[in-house]
Amino acid sequence: MISIAQPHFRNLLLEKEMKISSFEASLMKNIKFYMMIFVSLDCLLKDFARLWIVGQREKMN
Repeated sequence: MISIAQPHFRNLLLEKEMKISSFEASLMKNIKFYMMIFVSLDCLLKDFARLWIVGQREKMN
């Protein structure tokens, strides 16, 4: 019977856990990066919308 207490299998489990943790860390880094881009684009679009509204108001006056 294979026991988790055996050093070889314990090391394999730790190695798999570290790979998952590394993947999760990479995934979180990518999510943070894309959220930063999304927030920046959102701010730009809002600024352009404000400028367009101001321009439309000036045309009417």
